[in-house]
Amino acid sequence: MARSLATLSIRWRLTATYVALVVGIVLVLGFALYRGLESFVLDDVAVRATADVSRVVAREFDKEKKPPKDTNGPAAKPTKKPKPGAPGAAGADAGSGAPSAAPSAAPSAAPSAADDPDAVGADDGPAGGAGDGAAAGGAGDPAAAPVPGRGAVQKVGRTLVAEVGGRDTSVVVLWPDRSVIAASVPIPDVAPWPVPTTAEVDAAIASGSPIRRVEPGRAPRAMLLVDTIRAEDGTVLAVTAIATSLEAGDAALAQLRLALFLGLIAAVVLGIGLGLPIARIALRPLDRVVAVAQRIGAGDRGVRVGAADVPTEIGRLGVAFDTMVDRLEASTEAQRRFVADASHELRTPLAALGGMTEMLLLGIDQGDEAAVERVLTAMHREIGRLGRLARDLLLLSQLEDGGRLPLSIGAVPLADVAGEVVAELGDVIGGRRVVISVVPAGLSVAGDRDSLKQVLLNLVENAARHTEPGGSIVIAAAREPGAGSGAGAGAGSGAGAGGGAGAGAGVRISVTDDGAGLAAADVDRIFDRFYRADQARVRAGGAGLGLSIVQAIAGAHGGHAEASSPGVGLGSTVSVVIPDRATLAGEGAIEPSGEASVDPSPGDVPARWDESAPPH
Repeated sequence: MARSLATLSIRWRLTATYVALVVGIVLVLGFALYRGLESFVLDDVAVRATADVSRVVAREFDKEKKPPKDTNGPAAKPTKKPKPGAPGAAGADAGSGAPSAAPSAAPSAAPSAADDPDAVGADDGPAGGAGDGAAAGGAGDPAAAPVPGRGAVQKVGRTLVAEVGGRDTSVVVLWPDRSVIAASVPIPDVAPWPVPTTAEVDAAIASGSPIRRVEPGRAPRAMLLVDTIRAEDGTVLAVTAIATSLEAGDAALAQLRLALFLGLIAAVVLGIGLGLPIARIALRPLDRVVAVAQRIGAGDRGVRVGAADVPTEIGRLGVAFDTMVDRLEASTEAQRRFVADASHELRTPLAALGGMTEMLLLGIDQGDEAAVERVLTAMHREIGRLGRLARDLLLLSQLEDGGRLPLSIGAVPLADVAGEVVAELGDVIGGRRVVISVVPAGLSVAGDRDSLKQVLLNLVENAARHTEPGGSIVIAAAREPGAGSGAGAGAGSGAGAGGGAGAGAGVRISVTDDGAGLAAADVDRIFDRFYRADQARVRAGGAGLGLSIVQAIAGAHGGHAEASSPGVGLGSTVSVVIPDRATLAGEGAIEPSGEASVDPSPGDVPARWDESAPPH
């Protein structure tokens, strides 16, 4: 069962949940309605039975309270004197045993025992305080209500059996001592009626409230109502036990059960009929996500979910899916471009090496040692180019995808490193002027010396390749308060490397040239691998990996790289910001070793930097 449920689609699971919710609501409401109707039926039967008993008892007792009629003729009119021997108009019957009373007290008198055998005080017996003495005592006090006698109670019992009892109702009237006053005669084709127990009779007498019991084993069911008949002073005169058939109420309850059963079936059908379309509409964005994923898996990588306008969980899933696909697409495109560019860069020197090797094999040099030397020199240059390209690719692969470059952190004097770079790139710099400005002169930075030297080598070589002979290149280094976070500001801020350090002092190393410059669109991509801004840069040589390496090394030091340019033909500036070591590993920041500054004056700078001789 669990496995079957696990294989159901989300649409069917949502529909099943909806159906279960509707069925649960119907069951709860139906159960409450059923119990309410059942309680109403029982209360209605009890109220009707109680009302019937009260009506008969009140009517019969009212008859007992009325004065007896004069058997000797009508009473004399008040304006005439009564004839001798005739009873007074307000007098009581001579045989009643009660003293004469005023007309206002006549309703309290009871008929004489001689005239009515059922009258109050007709006979003696176990009446539980309802004998002649009580009646006489009540008649002697006009303010006290009399207690009906045994005969009156017997008459009430017989009347109840005759009027209330029937085929659907059984009546039993008991004396307080549990002896029977009157009872309905059993009907042969009617199931036996429930009879009151001693405990029920005692409870009714003690509490003064009706005791109700439903007999479920009888067909049809019956309800037994045990109550008491009491005098006005609270004296218990008799106990009534009325058993009433619940056949009519049970028929109504049976119809309600059938209606609830049909309602459950309708709820299930309606739940499935409405739940499936609702679930289909709710899951439509998810179906689109699945369809888009299948199309992307089939090779159509340009399709997207486009669920940004759906403010639901599935809509957010679609947005996250699109973001993931965009990043994967960008990564795949970068890899494809990387492979294509790397293949192109490798093909050029390999083609040159192949051509020159073929020349030597064919003997085109004809034994000319000078020609052979030129070919070998060119081959050596191309082999060096291949080596640099392989080295750069290896370095980038080490820094890619969270890789770490092994760094040996120490104090790096920037003026010394800049001098070494200018000396090594003497052939590349050629006739271009180089100005080195380090403020203060002994400024040091915490980092890996070889890596930072590689940064300056790449920056200066890049500037020299794109600056015409006679142009100028400025290498500057200075402290920068608050450096080391995010991308740089200004025109080239979009090219900053990720993962900047926190706030704090840092060092900015920049190389500025007055060469070809950069367009605004190129500034944002100048640090991409194999990217060359224009064909002029392609002709200038280089694989397009130098600035990518600069960015990677700056990120490995916790800093970033940025580029800026006022425009094409107006030169450019590429900067690297290295934060203090304290912001990287909690060590003390390396303080500059001196406060003197060197402000070089314009002029040609020799290819080899001599720290003891300031630039002129």
